Amino acid sequence: MAQPTFRRFWVRILPDGSAIPQFDPRTGKYCGYEAYPGPVAQILFYPITPRLAELIKTQGDIAQASNLRPLAFDVLPGSMAPMHRVGKLRLEPKRICGFCEAEFDATLRVCPRCLAKNQWYCGKCDELKETPIIDFEIQNGDGDERTIRIPPALWEYAPDIVQQIGEWGIKGTRERCPDCEATDPRGVRTIRCLGDFCEEKLFTHYILTLEDEKHIIMDYRRIK
Repeated sequence: MAQPTFRRFWVRILPDGSAIPQFDPRTGKYCGYEAYPGPVAQILFYPITPRLAELIKTQGDIAQASNLRPLAFDVLPGSMAPMHRVGKLRLEPKRICGFCEAEFDATLRVCPRCLAKNQWYCGKCDELKETPIIDFEIQNGDGDERTIRIPPALWEYAPDIVQQIGEWGIKGTRERCPDCEATDPRGVRTIRCLGDFCEEKLFTHYILTLEDEKHIIMDYRRIK
């Protein structure tokens, strides 16, 4: 299961001037007072420093040094500042090489480290084929089936293309030799060197409520 990656931390300044940090600056231990019940004078947010990131990691959490700008929120005297953290899980398609175990972007069809790639073997030609003919077998919720053909350059987008057709999903594929297709159509055997998987990334942000107004404090920068 994915763990949140901390790139920013908060510090609560109490009315008496004492401070409650999210992480102990000496040990990196998580203090966990996001639901602090008492009055607060100020809430500060600071970027994680390289040293603090290493300390946090020794406690079993995940942290990354960042250059996010510091933020300060003043709280009215006698008021509380309820805050909670929200996580958003994102699955990023990735590929892994069966030879060198390199992990890379799912859009690449060749391992950038050792140049390994998936190929297909034709028994009649006794050769490996890089781009076979692939027919995608798709099925909808009613059990209806169709076969469609997608150009090789768009194979990685096949699930998205199928969804554009309607309520359809990929049931399977049939691969054939492109050189034998005209005279003696026959299937090919997949020689798989690259595997597909999804990398879990948990992005977090904080929701701070001050005077009935909600402030969203991101743990990352939004790219416009």
